[in-house]
Amino acid sequence: MKQLLFYLIWGLPLCLFGQAEFSGFYKPMEDSLIYLEDLTYDSLSMQLEALDKVNFHLMDLDIYTAKDTVRYWAICHQGAAWDTIQHIVRWDSLINQKRKMFKEGYVMQDIEHYRDARKRDHYIAYWHKGSTTHKVWKFDSREAMNKKIISHAKQDLFLKDIEPVLMEDGSYKFLGVFHREGPRDRTYLYESDNLSTFMEDRRRRLKSGYRIRDFERFYEGEQLIFMAVYEKGTHPDFVQINAVTKFPDKGMMGGRYKDQELKLVDLEIQRKLDGRKKSYKFKFKYNPDDY
Repeated sequence: MKQLLFYLIWGLPLCLFGQAEFSGFYKPMEDSLIYLEDLTYDSLSMQLEALDKVNFHLMDLDIYTAKDTVRYWAICHQGAAWDTIQHIVRWDSLINQKRKMFKEGYVMQDIEHYRDARKRDHYIAYWHKGSTTHKVWKFDSREAMNKKIISHAKQDLFLKDIEPVLMEDGSYKFLGVFHREGPRDRTYLYESDNLSTFMEDRRRRLKSGYRIRDFERFYEGEQLIFMAVYEKGTHPDFVQINAVTKFPDKGMMGGRYKDQELKLVDLEIQRKLDGRKKSYKFKFKYNPDDY
């Protein structure tokens, strides 16, 4: 029986997000998905609680911030693993909560971040039931992040989720979630400040049997950066970069590849570049062969 694709519209009028850009990637999904958009945290929590009763659970989360506005966008999957989501302020509190949740049988899957007007760090994390050893790190530089990726790989701890964190000076820190898995589950991080280079690298990875697990797109100064975590896979997928400036849009709801239906499974939302002066130009390229 053909499965239906749903999306829900809640919260403030979409005109508030006229300065937003949407990107994402797609893969085959036979089960139904539900898209939640433009929600406060309280509204998001209520919707996730209601969806849990009909066996829909969180699979992707993104945050849009503009001045004092913070809104949440989510994708829920029918029959996915049972989950819980929490809003935590301050890094030390996040680490303490991570340890507590692990003792209670939860594994962190994803982490999102925003900073408020008082420069307090807010972390939105969600966990699935499980017992896998996992780590969450905050990196002050790309070099520190890549060193940790290499050292963790030797312990079969592989990067699963990456989150860029914009600082006041225009530089970035990065949050990373690592899971312990078998050697064949190794993941690879790649980033580029050139879309053509990024897509050419992606084509090579497709031929090698790797697919995107997590996708990030963000501005560093005036330079647009593309970042992806790749894992083993053979399913068809595709990426849309800044495809539309409004949501929902039928063009983002999915398509077909041969006899398979492709659906949006990872959404990225950014504010449009606002014409600020270039503060930093990113030139570093991460070489996955360094593993």
